[in-house]
Amino acid sequence: MFCSVEGKEVRVYEAYLSAAPTPSKAASWIPSAHVQPWRTGGHSSAPGEGSPKARALGCLVLPKGRRLTARQFEEVYQRGAVYSGRLLVLRLLPHEGASRWGFAVGKKLARRSPDRAKWRRRLRAVVRNMTDTRVDGVITMRKAGLRATVPQLRVEVELLLSRRASGSD
Repeated sequence: MFCSVEGKEVRVYEAYLSAAPTPSKAASWIPSAHVQPWRTGGHSSAPGEGSPKARALGCLVLPKGRRLTARQFEEVYQRGAVYSGRLLVLRLLPHEGASRWGFAVGKKLARRSPDRAKWRRRLRAVVRNMTDTRVDGVITMRKAGLRATVPQLRVEVELLLSRRASGSD
């Protein structure tokens, strides 16, 4: 179709689009609590949701009271005493109560996020049973630590903690 604009013919493309709303489908199904009485409408997951392996990993998480918050992590990182080992660097700040821990694995060491998460899980396994240290601690992985096993990392952390207890740097 052509239209005249300021004396020139211009091609115009038109389509008819109705402004009326489309009718809804009569048989549409939306699950809700009033349709299925056994559904509570809440956002809780089923007790058996996920694979057994994934559910078993719940025991590998440090309890919330034993983890450092972001603010506490920063404070330990800036003000804590530094103890360097061959595999790790340990930053410690005295704390009354149960020990709390944070872990750092840099992108230079492990580029992929799943790899960094794997090393943080291994570091978590190292400190899980250390309850009597009474410190806030941040453990930073070194490159040599990537080739170490969990028992070797545990020995290194215990060595650095004993160095702190003896007062030597």
